[in-house]
Amino acid sequence: MYLLFVFITNNLMKNILFLIAILAFVSSCKPTEGTGDNKKKTEKFVLKKMMENAIDFEWFSAKIKTNYQSPEESFSATLQVKIEKDKQIWISGQKFGLEGVRMLIDQDSIRILNRLKRTYQVADFSYIQEEFNLPANFQAVQNFLVGNPLKMSNSATYKLKEDAVMTLLIAIENNLRATYGLNNESYNLESFTLEDIESSRKVIARQLDYQDTETHGDFSFLREIDLKSTETEKISIVMTYSRVNFDVEKSMNFSVPSSYERL
Repeated sequence: MYLLFVFITNNLMKNILFLIAILAFVSSCKPTEGTGDNKKKTEKFVLKKMMENAIDFEWFSAKIKTNYQSPEESFSATLQVKIEKDKQIWISGQKFGLEGVRMLIDQDSIRILNRLKRTYQVADFSYIQEEFNLPANFQAVQNFLVGNPLKMSNSATYKLKEDAVMTLLIAIENNLRATYGLNNESYNLESFTLEDIESSRKVIARQLDYQDTETHGDFSFLREIDLKSTETEKISIVMTYSRVNFDVEKSMNFSVPSSYERL
């Protein structure tokens, strides 16, 4: 059992980092400016409605059951996540009820405790790029975990497609193409596809099982994410949320035992 847990802990850290790394391509994104009060269903109107659905919060916490599948392995674990908006993200990865990995992320750094190896590591977001060849930033990680839209920069061009079920808002910027799939009535974000056209890398995220949180509007309790690229082949992650809380202040303990080796 101990050797199995060591193996799972090492892979758990890899999978948590992958949840960060999957935010590929968005590290240079900037907030989109206001889009006015268009009443017609134009690109600007749909973009405005989508952003109005973004959840505003000061604190966020949740339990997330994750299932990770790749050509090499299939793996499940539980994440405990706490976020102090725009300041820090705390993540604990657990298996069999035992903590294997703890991480603290701020705007500049990623700190990692490996409980089984008894090691401590400090990295920046360039570490993600070196490890997975997929850049990310703090804002993108925060939006991803909460389920808010990942926005393209102000230079992106937009076009609109509609059918009986969904409104598709397509944004193109240089070699990036983002497709937002929105519910025709609520404008909740139900799917998001981000493609690097030149490298054939693609992230497909589906946000399902929306439920009313009473205080912070609708929240997606089920996420399905696929990453397709020549480097990684197809990787899939399913994330099931529970114990979701907003604006309840949480402690983010991250003390490093003196016996831990710093890498």
